[in-house]
Amino acid sequence: MSYNYVVTAQKPTAVNACITGHFTSAEDLNLLIAKNTRLEIYVVTAEGLRPVKEVGMYGKIAVMELFRPKGESKDLLFILTSKYNACILEYKQNGDSIDIITRAHGNVQDRVGRPSETGIIGIVDPECRMIGLRLYDGLFKVIPLDRENRELKAFNIRLEELQVIDDPQGRHVKTYEVSLREKEFNKGPWKQENVEAEASMVIPVPEPFGGAIIIGQESITYHNGDKYLAIAPPTIKQSTIVCHNRTSIAECLTYLDNGVVFLNVDSNDQGSYVGVMETFTNLGPIVDMCVVDLERQGQGQLVTCSGAFKEGSLRIIRNGIGIHEHASIDLPGIKGLWPLRSEPGRDTDDMLVLSFVGQTRVLMLSGEEVEETELPGFVDNQQTFYCGNVAHQQLIQITSGSVRLVLQESKALVSEWKEPQGRNISVAACNHTQVVLAVGRALFYLHILAGELKQIGCRASPPSTRKCWVEIIPRSILMTTFEGSYYLLCALGDGALFYFGLDLQTGLLRERKKVTLGTQPTVLRTFRSLSTSNVFACSDRPTVIYSSNHKLVFSNVNLKEVNYMCPLNSEGYPDSLALANNSTLTIGTIDEIQKLHIRTVPLYESPRRICYQEVSQCFGVLSSRVEIQDVNGTTSAVRPSASTQTSFGEEVEVHSLLVVDQHTFEVLHAHQFLPSEYALSMVSCRLGRDAAVYFVVGTAMVYPEEAEPKQGRIILQTVAEKEVKGAVCVCTSGRRRRSCRTECNHYNNIMALYLKTKGDFILVGDLMSPWRGNFEEILDDDNFLGAENAFNLFVCQKDSAATTDEERQHLQEVGVFHLGEFVNVFSHGSLVLQNLGESSTPTQGSVLFGTVNGMIGLVTSLSFHTERKTEQAGGFIDGDLIESFLDLGRAKMQEVVNTLQMDDGSGMKREATVDEVIKIVEELTRIH
Repeated sequence: MSYNYVVTAQKPTAVNACITGHFTSAEDLNLLIAKNTRLEIYVVTAEGLRPVKEVGMYGKIAVMELFRPKGESKDLLFILTSKYNACILEYKQNGDSIDIITRAHGNVQDRVGRPSETGIIGIVDPECRMIGLRLYDGLFKVIPLDRENRELKAFNIRLEELQVIDDPQGRHVKTYEVSLREKEFNKGPWKQENVEAEASMVIPVPEPFGGAIIIGQESITYHNGDKYLAIAPPTIKQSTIVCHNRTSIAECLTYLDNGVVFLNVDSNDQGSYVGVMETFTNLGPIVDMCVVDLERQGQGQLVTCSGAFKEGSLRIIRNGIGIHEHASIDLPGIKGLWPLRSEPGRDTDDMLVLSFVGQTRVLMLSGEEVEETELPGFVDNQQTFYCGNVAHQQLIQITSGSVRLVLQESKALVSEWKEPQGRNISVAACNHTQVVLAVGRALFYLHILAGELKQIGCRASPPSTRKCWVEIIPRSILMTTFEGSYYLLCALGDGALFYFGLDLQTGLLRERKKVTLGTQPTVLRTFRSLSTSNVFACSDRPTVIYSSNHKLVFSNVNLKEVNYMCPLNSEGYPDSLALANNSTLTIGTIDEIQKLHIRTVPLYESPRRICYQEVSQCFGVLSSRVEIQDVNGTTSAVRPSASTQTSFGEEVEVHSLLVVDQHTFEVLHAHQFLPSEYALSMVSCRLGRDAAVYFVVGTAMVYPEEAEPKQGRIILQTVAEKEVKGAVCVCTSGRRRRSCRTECNHYNNIMALYLKTKGDFILVGDLMSPWRGNFEEILDDDNFLGAENAFNLFVCQKDSAATTDEERQHLQEVGVFHLGEFVNVFSHGSLVLQNLGESSTPTQGSVLFGTVNGMIGLVTSLSFHTERKTEQAGGFIDGDLIESFLDLGRAKMQEVVNTLQMDDGSGMKREATVDEVIKIVEELTRIH
């Protein structure tokens, strides 16, 4: 049995709505942000926005309003989804536990009614007696607010005006009074006819003034029944409105407090009076994308075409953590490294101690300069096992021969400990006041005093006869704390890592788990980033281990190999890491610890399509910009952008092909297409026996007088071109193409919008397909993935074993899943390295998808057997729901798995345990 596992790799980033109020408490000022199906809650503080909680909603948020009924100490939240499900939510906190409680809910959908073309509108009565909704043309829906009712029920009041806001005969403002008892409208106190034709916003003015402000494109009008005041274009031009700053194009904005405004998009622009305090990355809309292994490490990076107009950009998205190199020295053979502060009272490191086989070297850090020096109290003809700053302003060095204690100020040796019988030290561990040494089978415990190393105890360890739970010798062991929880990490010589929960009171280990980080011995070291403790696993696949929501996360680093690491915080290299491999010492800074890292390359125009050309190591990007046509018919750029570095008439679109370097992302060449020529599709491929690789672009000649384009071109990157009939909406690479001429045609489509190939098969998405598909992708020879305009994913299957051609051509729907997102693009690939560890959940293939709201998702095929059939899943498994299992407490986890059975490997069923289910789910989290 096979299911398609759908999971979110990047949550939606585009903001649908934002409001401020006092949701968490009467004293807190909150910013609530709706991102399609997710609700984010922030507290406004003097330092900025502090996240409180993120809530997933089973529906697209259409209306979001805060209100405070009488008798409530804080605001309640009203939410209406696009499927007309309404709820009232309350925030409750008990210690560290935060819950969002549903106070009331209901569905307010009508059986009949024409949904309004201008969208859903919702308001709350200022006295919190009712909620008003405009869902259907000609109807005003009222939800009476009664704190005793758990179910939200609504009634309709008929409107004389069929279309609210959008009136072809002009725009007017009219007021009504709502009678909850009679469930009817009464005549309002005032109305205003023939306001500006483009007016689209009404802002209520609170008492004592009352009335409303009407916002149009060219005027601002205030009206309260008695007074009327309009600011028209001449008045605006004469006023003292000054543009203090240009920001990104905003869909919504809200005033926070103390002169701070939140816009729903990030902006890097700053002016004299307005400055950006904090930014939040928005990937939406993702128009196109491709997966490329830019660093040749076997891990894909996603390059997306995001945004539009002046916000258009390329986004480079990678999973893992980057190290940004600031200095490197050729030093082969390093076996360990440690930072030192050589002077008392010093806050930053100024020395770096390097250990080699048979010797130790010390580097002095002066600004960004590095030079070799000597420490009088240290020995340099032995390999160092450990050194560092310890108590009482002293330095310590542990070598195979002895433990040496050195004064920090004079650098003089004040105490030295050697094994009484002169045997060599094999392993050492040290903290600020304690030293533990292994000499053969004996363990020695030393206490660090002022000017003295005092031996406290010695214990001989007899040879163990018990069977160990590992077959490979452990090479590194570490006790550490993540988010207040204690862990023991044990790295083996084959690259595997075992980790346990640790009880400090009893010393017992619990919840043993295993993950494979690489293939070579792993060394574990701690470091801090933004006041948070993390672990760096040095191996042939270096990894950073951190905790998120009390779950350990393993993020690979963009370096091919790291043998040893230590944190370094010097004046010239603050908050850095020193890393050593077989040949080089590198000093660099680490990215912010997070799952996905996003880099923005601004284009200042709209990117439409992207493809990668490996031979030239370049990206081809189709983009468009808006220019103004002057009286002579020529055009000029509105603003500098990627394809042109340079007001009269109408706006026209100018399309270009940008050739972008894969390393620097600089535009190497910009080719502008003909006037009225729209570039619609592109692919990079070879043609026939020609060894050259081309960017092949499909275009359409778009003229206002033509309902559909009748002419287009196929352009081979300025090498050759061929005129075709109609618009070339999709271009993709195929086989056996020998020249730029027509080899075959297929006309059995209404309008072919999307096209994918695999070998000799071509998958076509037609405008009139039964699924109204937006984009399609080939999963394998028999299964095809698609997305349609009702925000669903579907999988179709062809019957290769059918006996007739007609049966083989029929596609059977085998899976349907409501995603709640409009998918723009599918792309084969993955953002993570292949999982090398043992896995009980085999996956096959990986397809990424990007949506209008900036969400990145993944679809992969799971093959497993189970007694339970989930017919409701429709061939899909909700990965976000499955992985939320890890957010449950232990008791809730046990409740979930109580009736779950697993295959014991012999075909027999047995009861599943919580640890087994955790292991399976954690493995699934590592595929995205």
